[in-house]
Amino acid sequence: MVSTIVSKSVRGHEYVGVKVDVQTPQLQELKYLTEGGASKIFKGKYEGNVVVVKRPKLANSEDMDAYHEELKLLAGLKHPNLLPLLAARAWPTDYSFVFPYMEIGSMNELIHVRRKPFRHLELCTARHVRDLRALSSPEQP
Repeated sequence: MVSTIVSKSVRGHEYVGVKVDVQTPQLQELKYLTEGGASKIFKGKYEGNVVVVKRPKLANSEDMDAYHEELKLLAGLKHPNLLPLLAARAWPTDYSFVFPYMEIGSMNELIHVRRKPFRHLELCTARHVRDLRALSSPEQP
């Protein structure tokens, strides 16, 4: 699934590479999955594909500013081991991140529900940490 590359200014923040003007009706069949302290997670459809929609809990303007900072960060991350941000909604009262749905489930499910051996998870986590470290390091000549 490929979203249109756009440049958009929202609430004084400039975004390049992600749709930030997704309308709520474009996110179809939202089914509640779970929630944490900062967000609620839903499964739905966007542009005909199964997706996960993360809706942050925003209590004040500081939370909204943090949302926009996270959106800028996510819009710029491109790596094969990271879920790509497909689209976002950055207008009151509906702030959302849209990611592809991963059929294999979450890390939480692997550890607590499926009880995968921890050695396998440690290796996966170490690989992801290495990749994130490489992303944050200046390019080597």
